Amino acid sequence: MKKILVVFTQRSNYVTVLIVLLLIFTIFQWSFNEISTINSMSIFLNHDSLNTTNKEQKFFYRRPSCSCTRPLFKSNSNLSISNETSSSLCSQYSTLRGFHQRIISISMYGPRDNPLFALNTSINFLYQLIDDMIKKYPHWILRIYHDVSINDNIICSIECAYNNVDFCNTSSLGNLGSLSSYIPAKMWRFLPVGDELVDIMASRDLDSPIIQRELDAVNEWILSDKAWHAMRDHPMHDVPMLGKNLLDLYRF
Repeated sequence: MKKILVVFTQRSNYVTVLIVLLLIFTIFQWSFNEISTINSMSIFLNHDSLNTTNKEQKFFYRRPSCSCTRPLFKSNSNLSISNETSSSLCSQYSTLRGFHQRIISISMYGPRDNPLFALNTSINFLYQLIDDMIKKYPHWILRIYHDVSINDNIICSIECAYNNVDFCNTSSLGNLGSLSSYIPAKMWRFLPVGDELVDIMASRDLDSPIIQRELDAVNEWILSDKAWHAMRDHPMHDVPMLGKNLLDLYRF
């Protein structure tokens, strides 16, 4: 059963909840169509591994716009480099990570949807979040759902340095097309809810630091039988569900 967690900081209304439910329904429909493609890919990789020697090597992935390659997993196979095509709810590399992913998901978008957007400030927050995740969520993956304001130089410099980060281009996301034409930017980070490869996801704000109290609460929730957990961490958080909770968690 998949789990989901969401971190927010401001009030909301029932419209937000309705949008989330509609988004989840749409993504699940799309996801069931895509899972056959993922399974076929897995069969192909496993077939290759049966026809090679016992010498362990890695599969590698490379974005066309990046000079580096990223390791996928160790396998009894020849060295393989795969180019990116958008065929999952994030990217081809995210798809090739396989099942049972634990995801922290954020949205990053420019001034068209966020008048207060400042690129350098956002990147600084992003590096802080990545560093916090390495220390407190070492086995989780950070998915960044972004628009065109996040260019290839930023993506390559971060993905080449951090194997636990996946950038997801919402301008062209497989069968979902350009999300900006029909899904608000704040809602992009909920996409892993419909991803068949994800077991647990957390949705949070970019500028919300990860603290030990949060981690303890998340671990307690994971050990529970609850599928959904919305965190609040301030006396003013006095409504059932906030538009931007401190942390929202989901399990599937």
